[in-house]
Amino acid sequence: MTIPLSNGNGLNGHALPSQQQQHTLPVVSQQPTPSTSTGIAKILIVGGGPAGIVSLRNFLQDESAEGGKEGLDAVLYERREELGGVWYLDPSTLGLEEKNGYPSNRWPIATPSQLLYPSPSYPALIGNVFPRFLTFSGHPFEKPADQYPTLEETYRYLSSVARPLRNHVRTKRDVRQVWELPYLPALSGEEGALPRSGGWLVHTADLSTNPPTDLYEHFSAISFCPSFTTHPSYPNIPGLAAAMRLAPRKIHHAKWYRTVEPFWRSKKVVVVGNGLSSNDIAAQIVGRRRREWGEEMREGEEQVLRALRHDYVDMFPSLPDARYRDIPHVTRIDLRPSDDASEPSLDITLASGEVVTDVDHLIWGTGYQIGVYDWVNVLAREPTQSDVAALSEAGITLDGDKGWRVESQLNKESLAQATTALESLWVRLTPPARYPTEDKAKSAQALLPTVTTSSPSPEPLDLLQPRRVPHLHSHMMSARNPTLAFGALIISATPFVLADLVSRYIRLVWEAEPSSGKGHILPSTFEERRKDEIVRFHELEKTRADLEAGSADALSGSETDDSRIKPKNVVTVNGTVLPALPPSGLLSFHVLRDQELPLQCRFRNTFLQYKPWLRNLIGLRDEEWDEVEREGHRKSMYSEKKKWLQRRRDEERLHSQEKKTNGSS
Repeated sequence: MTIPLSNGNGLNGHALPSQQQQHTLPVVSQQPTPSTSTGIAKILIVGGGPAGIVSLRNFLQDESAEGGKEGLDAVLYERREELGGVWYLDPSTLGLEEKNGYPSNRWPIATPSQLLYPSPSYPALIGNVFPRFLTFSGHPFEKPADQYPTLEETYRYLSSVARPLRNHVRTKRDVRQVWELPYLPALSGEEGALPRSGGWLVHTADLSTNPPTDLYEHFSAISFCPSFTTHPSYPNIPGLAAAMRLAPRKIHHAKWYRTVEPFWRSKKVVVVGNGLSSNDIAAQIVGRRRREWGEEMREGEEQVLRALRHDYVDMFPSLPDARYRDIPHVTRIDLRPSDDASEPSLDITLASGEVVTDVDHLIWGTGYQIGVYDWVNVLAREPTQSDVAALSEAGITLDGDKGWRVESQLNKESLAQATTALESLWVRLTPPARYPTEDKAKSAQALLPTVTTSSPSPEPLDLLQPRRVPHLHSHMMSARNPTLAFGALIISATPFVLADLVSRYIRLVWEAEPSSGKGHILPSTFEERRKDEIVRFHELEKTRADLEAGSADALSGSETDDSRIKPKNVVTVNGTVLPALPPSGLLSFHVLRDQELPLQCRFRNTFLQYKPWLRNLIGLRDEEWDEVEREGHRKSMYSEKKKWLQRRRDEERLHSQEKKTNGSS
């Protein structure tokens, strides 16, 4: 059997990157080809959080009794010892972190016997999502003890969904590297059939052995469902990189927050950001002080400083508190030798020019880097005969019409030799994560993401600006090779619901017949498949332009209808109007905001068209999908959460007064 070799026209009709563009994806040609067929036989799900669990359930479900098809052949790999993703907070790792002083910037944690990947959650976490939006179709969320489910209640729900799937789960299996294999010709006898994907070579490490055992396998398709919390996001401001290196006990990220213990007694604490994590951390610190020291601030106590990038957003509820002081965002960090010869003293400069000296703890609640898949290698060009020979020599061979096969002799050394010889065959799907660097520190203005200038040609869309997983169909599946999918890429206000819908849509695509005949649900051209990407790109261009125009108007004092313009990217702190940075999600490619519900409805409507019996499941019924009612109920979660926070504070205050009265009597 032979595979299609290069004819000089590029990879399946796509122009090839130059040698100087190996860090980008191939630029799209003006003549995109038809969709490749899927013909799925063996599927890998990467990540055992909510998206991975519901994907496995939906892929395996036997629908033959309803007129559908039997389940897909799928397995889930999870690198931790249990499923649950961020909702699984194992006690042993917590104990180890407590013993070592809650170390920041160490992930995974290496012990003499194993690697540990702690969840970014914390025991006191209480969500801000109603149970209705934490329900997978056909599996209602058990009524929580309070209005909003706790970390433990959500983990129990996920465990109940995962329990019947255990035979298809491999824990302590870490996916290290993935390579797209060359396309295969259509199967003989299928007139008009499309080329078949060659599938994916997957390198994993079995973490149940010490040292870990390297394994290499072939899969026909992959759905990536890891949490987006792997890589914390930091602003690249002067002094931060040096502070992280020289004062690690003073620089923290919300990813490593577990408890208020290291912080609440400290004199000067700065929490950066006013999103979910930063608001929660600040509230827990002042709440602990209130319980220990009383309602009124005691002599010598300093307020918790909250450094703001922007005005408060309704979906991140927070209560005012006399123990807070809001300050502008941080633009610089300086270190000074300390008197006690321990870590250096930490000073921060704010956007207003104010300098805050002797900071004990600087906690960054600045989110995460979304969509980092630099460990996934996709084809950059069509293979040559020498490429095929190099693959075969390494132990990746063709087995007739069955496609690629991974031979037993394949190992890390042989693969390293092969990938060196095949270096130009692959390109990273995305750039690697970015962290502050001492030699490339930028001003605070550099925090504002850059969007490529618009152009009538599609080429600018193929550069990796804005940062994203590029060339996707409906934000969740490769438009070039549909056997690559992303079950948890979109950052969602209702991630459980979205993951359920996405995985059902992925199954619908993957169980389609491997031909170009009727019934293939994907659009026929590459440009049509990536339509949502192009629309999103231009949305971000407009958003950025509006932000910049609004900021200039506000700072110049221009007025409309006798009322001062105050756009969201201008923040007023202590009476001073400052140009603010937009909420981190506003210019993030994979945060769809108001476009999320229409996309969810599109997924639902598509698979119900082919599988009408699913309409009877709780979570998919028509009466639950009135768009106005649904969106109104979702948005009410945040105002209700603020009321809930106020009730909790009132109850704590009443309890404290009763305790004080009983003590005095």
